[in-house]
Amino acid sequence: PVSWRAGAESGWVRTSPEIALKRAICAGAGSVFEVATVARAGEHGAHHLPEFHLLEWYRVGGTLADLRRDVEAIVTG
Repeated sequence: PVSWRAGAESGWVRTSPEIALKRAICAGAGSVFEVATVARAGEHGAHHLPEFHLLEWYRVGGTLADLRRDVEAIVTG
């Protein structure tokens, strides 16, 4: 987690859903994904926000071509 302070509020936000997703796979969930609000501390720029939405997914099995189709489907909507 990243320490976070926004105005009068402070707390912790996670940097990635990776650990929870990998645990779900190990428990037999199969392929999994999550769209999560995450944060990165220290990176700043005109095209960067410290808090953003992240899509993270893990495919059980499949080929590189399957992964490519996943990415194309996500990007083209």
